Amino acid sequence: MQTINERAGSVRAIAWGGGFALLWVILAFARPSLTFHLAPFLVAAAPPVLLALDDAAHASRTQIVTATAIGAGLALVATTVLAGGGRLDGAGFGPFSSALSEALILIGAGAAVGLAVGWWRTETTQHG
Repeated sequence: MQTINERAGSVRAIAWGGGFALLWVILAFARPSLTFHLAPFLVAAAPPVLLALDDAAHASRTQIVTATAIGAGLALVATTVLAGGGRLDGAGFGPFSSALSEALILIGAGAAVGLAVGWWRTETTQHG
């Protein structure tokens, strides 16, 4: 059973991810000429990283995996909203064929990095 501090840590981490996703959507609609290349990465990576860094949360690896899935889900929802609103119609950066493919790949990369950081952090705080 989670303590109040542990539950609050999970909620804070997920709220930050949701806040980043909302900010990305708002900025993309407010400034359609700008591309926010790293936003999908940030949205996907934020929840597991912030949860792992919150010492009061005492995050388990199961919580890190859950936070990673939620972060990736938030980024996918934001990507869907932006694609549906025509805000991902532009060219992608560098090797990416489109802004949509770039966002999807960066979501995967953000989730992988967030999971790795969270996994490593729970290992070092629980065993060392």
